[in-house]
Amino acid sequence: MKYPIIVIILVIIVALSLLMLIFSLKKTPSPVKEEKVSEVVTKEPEKEKPKEAIKAEEEVVKVQEIKPEEARPPEAKTKIWEEINAKIDTGNPYRKQEAIEQLISIGDRPSIERIEELTQDNTPAVVNRALSALGELKSAESIPIIEEAFNENEIRQDGYGKSIRINAVNALGEIGSENSVDVLAAALAKKDVSFGSYVVDAMKKIGSKKSLPYLEEYKAFLDNQLENMPKDEEIGEYRYIWEQADKQVKEAIDQLNMQEV
Repeated sequence: MKYPIIVIILVIIVALSLLMLIFSLKKTPSPVKEEKVSEVVTKEPEKEKPKEAIKAEEEVVKVQEIKPEEARPPEAKTKIWEEINAKIDTGNPYRKQEAIEQLISIGDRPSIERIEELTQDNTPAVVNRALSALGELKSAESIPIIEEAFNENEIRQDGYGKSIRINAVNALGEIGSENSVDVLAAALAKKDVSFGSYVVDAMKKIGSKKSLPYLEEYKAFLDNQLENMPKDEEIGEYRYIWEQADKQVKEAIDQLNMQEV
């Protein structure tokens, strides 16, 4: 009978040990669960970026995508210039105009000098695009070249002289240098109403009081013509053109007079 009692005691001891072990395991949390709880507690919520920061980041990306000419590797610069020169050398006016667009995008002094050369091209469309390009680039150094094109094309047998001169005047207006006033004044003195509107607009853009005497003289001429001109019902729209020219000059004069000395 001793053995059965001993066995029963041992079984009871083992059972109690197992129960204590299970109980202790339940009380102790697993490392994995603890790590997850820690993650949730310590992780900070994401803050929304300010709009200014987002915009700044976008601008940086744009700058990185469109590299300025100085930032291009030497081989890339060489390739672009080879492509531009090849287009110009074809003699095709359309290819030359494509080359001008590329030169505008580069915009450095060598590019501007190449555009200046194209103001002497044989094709009026190329000359016109070159002149307008110099205006877009606001190249004050190109003013003598633009004025040269303006003067050289006053008389052309092919009839494109006026369009070239208009583009030259527009370019001078876009550049906005007081140094161009004398050339524009000489053109205004011709008293050509249709051409004079471009000259007045250029003087207005330049915004120099140096233009005032020439504009006032031109307005006096227009006023005199209108005073002695039949009414609209007698001559149709002819008088209306002169009235609009007179109004344009008055606005330019008023704008210049409003500027501080």
